[in-house]
Amino acid sequence: MRNRSIIGILFLAIISFYGCQKDDICSGATPTTPLLVIKFLDIENPIEAKTVNRLQVYDQLSVNPLFDSPVTDSIIKIPLQTRQNNTKFIFKKDIPANPEGIDNANADSLQFTYAPVEEYVNRACGFKVVFYELEAFLTQENQDENWIKNFEVIQPNNILNEQETHLYIYH
Repeated sequence: MRNRSIIGILFLAIISFYGCQKDDICSGATPTTPLLVIKFLDIENPIEAKTVNRLQVYDQLSVNPLFDSPVTDSIIKIPLQTRQNNTKFIFKKDIPANPEGIDNANADSLQFTYAPVEEYVNRACGFKVVFYELEAFLTQENQDENWIKNFEVIQPNNILNEQETHLYIYH
């Protein structure tokens, strides 16, 4: 009797694994919704990358930073909103070590507009969103005081992956 129940369990396990297909698992290598790739460049030497000290990036809708690093490499990746056609980010640099001084950080705002389009990946992964017609705008009134001196959208027609830089920020 005991052998029959073990054989029955093994038979059910084999049938359940046999029912799975290869595309039932979303591979980590499968491209999903891409992040916006930003590269920071030196305003005085535009072909040279430049780090940003104590950088935090906030989405206008969140209290917690999307990106937070004491020393930022010249490239960061941040998510765009997928359910709307714009996202506003606040870039704060030189964040003080004490939390009380965060309001004194040098903050600039960039607004991005785009056309999000859902694309079917496969049964296991579902859909991803790609972005078309990317545009960027500084949103401060007094732009002479900005630490972001200029920016350039490199991939305006499509944001399909994270292997390419989409935006240059000169500071």
